[in-house]
Amino acid sequence: MSRFTRIWIVLLLVPSLLVIGFMLGTMIGAKCCVPQGSGLAGPAIVLGYGVLGAGLALLTGILLAIKLPTAWLLGITLPAGIIGAVLAGILIKVVLDSNAKREEHLKDGYMRMSKFAVTIEPTAVATSRSFEQISFDWGSRSFSVMGNGQKCSEDLSGRQAVRMLGALRGAEGVLLKDPFPCAGTLGDVEQRLSWVIPESLPPDNIGELAITAACLRAYPELGKPLKVAEQIFRDSKEMESCR
Repeated sequence: MSRFTRIWIVLLLVPSLLVIGFMLGTMIGAKCCVPQGSGLAGPAIVLGYGVLGAGLALLTGILLAIKLPTAWLLGITLPAGIIGAVLAGILIKVVLDSNAKREEHLKDGYMRMSKFAVTIEPTAVATSRSFEQISFDWGSRSFSVMGNGQKCSEDLSGRQAVRMLGALRGAEGVLLKDPFPCAGTLGDVEQRLSWVIPESLPPDNIGELAITAACLRAYPELGKPLKVAEQIFRDSKEMESCR
């Protein structure tokens, strides 16, 4: 066989061995090497053994490609290719099923998330802002922007809502420590923040803040909702007319 043929045999053999080594490594890691109570570290340990198995398989493939005659390589490559293709199919199916289940869990979590509403108004002092007001309403699954003399609206995704609610919870943590964090701070108001977060037990979390630059320096978490809002606004493809 020509050298060109040998190269193609090796190019088929090495990926096949990588898949086989990865699958064997994950199986061995899952069977014998994950301590009880590993929790979230368990999958990482299994993945580590899979990577180790793939590395050993790669080294084996390189040694075989160097040492064996072409005819022997072909004899190894054919079964290895079949086994590797089958295992690759199984791996792809497992990954797809796992992603589908994860999406189902995420959708369920989004449905049960608090139906919060928040409005953020950068003032004239913050001249670099692209909008005059931005509002998020997880109850209606939408957000709206006022700017350039018009109002634009768009659907609010679950991931976006999680980011915004996380930012609001961070601001809430500041208020738990200091109910009036911006009281007495000097300087002009840079942004106004108002929100409603329904809670499982009354009362609901309702608040409003006039935030100055000095207040933001003291409590950076209070500025996170606006930063998240700006990122969502920039990522939106339907808001071009409001920019």
